[in-house]
Amino acid sequence: MSAAVFDAVVIGAGAAGLFCAAQAGQRGLKVLLIDHSAQVAEKVRISGGGRCNFTNRWLDARAPQQHFVGANPAFARSALARFTPQDFIALVERHGIAYHEKHKGQLFCDRSAEDIIAMLLAECEAGAVTRWQPCAVKNMAFLPEPQREPVVECYRKMSFKAAAPRRASARAASRGGG
Repeated sequence: MSAAVFDAVVIGAGAAGLFCAAQAGQRGLKVLLIDHSAQVAEKVRISGGGRCNFTNRWLDARAPQQHFVGANPAFARSALARFTPQDFIALVERHGIAYHEKHKGQLFCDRSAEDIIAMLLAECEAGAVTRWQPCAVKNMAFLPEPQREPVVECYRKMSFKAAAPRRASARAASRGGG
């Protein structure tokens, strides 16, 4: 069996996985998104009573980690500082999704959480992301030296290699990615 080659592999097609895959794809990487379920973003679909509480307008951009629950709040600082709630709101607006604010800055879709899922899938499509679903990861291992690249086998009876690390493309660098 020949192996497909990808620059990045994202395991899990929830909100974070879809968003991460879309961003990587739009920065010029060849991306594979794997999820065990036939449907993406199941938790998004049920969040906010089916209307998806997609961000909070009141997040303090100077200290976004103050709302992070976990042992290492600093972990979230750089990610939340680089992509703010205002950035996500702009993305939602670019996709024409109507929304409203409830109490304490919580933003919800007017219609359905399906709007956010469709937006994330459209962003993945814009990044030419390849999706394997349903597909459970069976094994992941590094090849011995000198190749030393990860190989992942899936229950779909497919395998792939992650491409050798490379420098950010000029396109990605010009857009601030990379």
